[in-house]
Amino acid sequence: MSTPPGAGIDRARLEHSIDELGRIGATPRGGLTRLALTDDDKRGRDLMVRWMREAGLRVTVDQMGNIFGERAGREPLPPVMMGSHVDSPTRRARAFSRR
Repeated sequence: MSTPPGAGIDRARLEHSIDELGRIGATPRGGLTRLALTDDDKRGRDLMVRWMREAGLRVTVDQMGNIFGERAGREPLPPVMMGSHVDSPTRRARAFSRR
């Protein structure tokens, strides 16, 4: 099975995005604290919404603050869903390493 055109991941862009998000709530010793409902959490969420809109997604946020990005498919098929979070525990070590 071959990879469809445009389905690849631009590693440099991904690393840049992870670094950019990681600067929000960065600690002096290289860790990260971006607790839910803090100003840093809002800045991280706002950045994610911006990226999603730039990618052409229709973005909605529910009453609990969950962010949804939707890209309509070309065919009427069931949706594919995935999720994550942009907050972090207190003083999280940065886990991303370049190889």
